[in-house]
Amino acid sequence: MAQENEYEVIIVGYGPLGLLCGLLLSKLGVKIAIIERKKDVNPLPRSSVVDGQSLRLMNSISIYSEIKNLFNTPEFLDYALPDGKIIQRSIVKETSDGYPNISTFYQPDLEVALRKKISESDLIDLYLQHELISFKEKEDKIFIKCKDITKNKLIEIGSSYLLACDGINSSIRKKLKISSEDLKYSKDWLIVDIDTKDKSLMNNTIRQICDFERPTSYTFLSNKRHRWEFQLLPGEKRDEMLQDKKIFSLLAKYIDKNIYSINRRDIYKFKAECSRHWLKNKTILLGGAAYQLPPFGYQSLNSEIRDINNLCWKLSLVLKNKCKPDILLSYNAEREPVAKETISSSLAMGQLIDSIAVSFKKNLPLEESVPPEARIQAFKDSRNSLEDIEKNKKIFYDSDVTKSFNPSMPNFYMMVDKERVFFDDLLGLNFCVLTAGKYDFSKKIFKFLEEINAKIYDTTNIVCEDIFMKESFKNHSFIIRPDRKIFGVSDNDNSPEIICEDLMRKLFFINQR
Repeated sequence: MAQENEYEVIIVGYGPLGLLCGLLLSKLGVKIAIIERKKDVNPLPRSSVVDGQSLRLMNSISIYSEIKNLFNTPEFLDYALPDGKIIQRSIVKETSDGYPNISTFYQPDLEVALRKKISESDLIDLYLQHELISFKEKEDKIFIKCKDITKNKLIEIGSSYLLACDGINSSIRKKLKISSEDLKYSKDWLIVDIDTKDKSLMNNTIRQICDFERPTSYTFLSNKRHRWEFQLLPGEKRDEMLQDKKIFSLLAKYIDKNIYSINRRDIYKFKAECSRHWLKNKTILLGGAAYQLPPFGYQSLNSEIRDINNLCWKLSLVLKNKCKPDILLSYNAEREPVAKETISSSLAMGQLIDSIAVSFKKNLPLEESVPPEARIQAFKDSRNSLEDIEKNKKIFYDSDVTKSFNPSMPNFYMMVDKERVFFDDLLGLNFCVLTAGKYDFSKKIFKFLEEINAKIYDTTNIVCEDIFMKESFKNHSFIIRPDRKIFGVSDNDNSPEIICEDLMRKLFFINQR
């Protein structure tokens, strides 16, 4: 039984990453403390775009239905020239998962809604206006000293794990003296949020403007809120760029200054780098504390949400004494190569934008100015990249049939007991075993599945609306992880029993007898 000021997990950082991490862990029954130096929501412009996978995670912790009105679905994702000509246009639509593949939002509104959900949890204690001073491991605990800024008083709290959700200037990473690998991008951008007087003034799009002189992007956030981002040029100074006069001049060719007001502004340094270590004993880095992404592709918050989706269920199993802490090594092994590939794709997208701008400036055909490798890398789907994961640490079954499927289980509609539901409604935050007919597991495996609270479904009793998955269920069994990744798929050479035995080993399950 935890004593007062003792927790299972302490999170440092109360932005969207810390908020969602706290909500997910509390949904898994974990007792949490969240430490944050500031009291109020961050007033500066930050994240503005999420994808369907991120919304899917929000739904899994039972908050999406309450906050979905905060998200806007753009009509298009455009690449445009400075004169307004559209070079490439992608239609944004709802995916088969039930969510738009791209949504925009206004971060302060989202943070307020997430804070409200945090306040409703009995498992989360907040330490706002508390500054982290130091932390020290002792036996099987980590003890954190922080200063109550309002009272100028030191307090100490303890937990089993410390999660760094404190962003790119992470004090935790600095105290651990963990170095980062420089991936060769560091540029300042002016970020401006404006409010328009008429909601119909701007198009509901996300637009990358391929400007030879200054790369620029535009995001429609909501009816009257809009985001503009301008890359700073050599010699431009922060203070001058933040002035109204400069912002008005930058926006002049896009919108009349008499019909909008400046809501927020900031200079943000985007980098491309990745921490050399994501875990150090009982301290774990997530999101910006572990890596930084360039601005192209809008993947920053999405990548952070994938971090917590990967880590939290594993951490819960360790805290419940089901699995050994070695399972946590898979977090670094699975997420680091994907984060690096996301960085590479973002850099390639920036190169693609620059190349389009050059072709416009020099009046060259696009195919002559855009390197094919930049186009391929920029639009590569990083979700399918698992080959670089360290095989001895990853929690995936190594078989050809498993690799032939997309790593993520789709969220398709199905009929179960005469009710039409999404697959995620069956899965929840559990492991799931889907077999064609009732499978006779051994006592050892059946007990293991019980211990990890796996749900077992006979797919012959399920009417699947997805044609591909409907046919797949006839020939294969599926073992699904709580983060909706496919652990393994059966075939004639790989039975569900064999796959579950491998899962038991890879989870470092404590009671394997």
